[in-house]
Amino acid sequence: MVKPLHSPIFADLNPKVITFGPHNQIDEVLTYDVFKDSTRDYNFRILDEDGETYQGRDVVASLSEVRKARGRG
Repeated sequence: MVKPLHSPIFADLNPKVITFGPHNQIDEVLTYDVFKDSTRDYNFRILDEDGETYQGRDVVASLSEVRKARGRG
């Protein structure tokens, strides 16, 4: 059985992820935002440069749709 990670420092981490285009130019900068809410101690969402927020189980599907609409995917 895997034990859950419980650390106060975990909620302070907001790492950035940079994606690159075909010519090694920066395509997008995404930020993982970890926070506590009424449903769980560690919830997360992904924020993009345009202020869009992606949260929950549909994160990957939502990001894929947005990237396609922007001509990036």
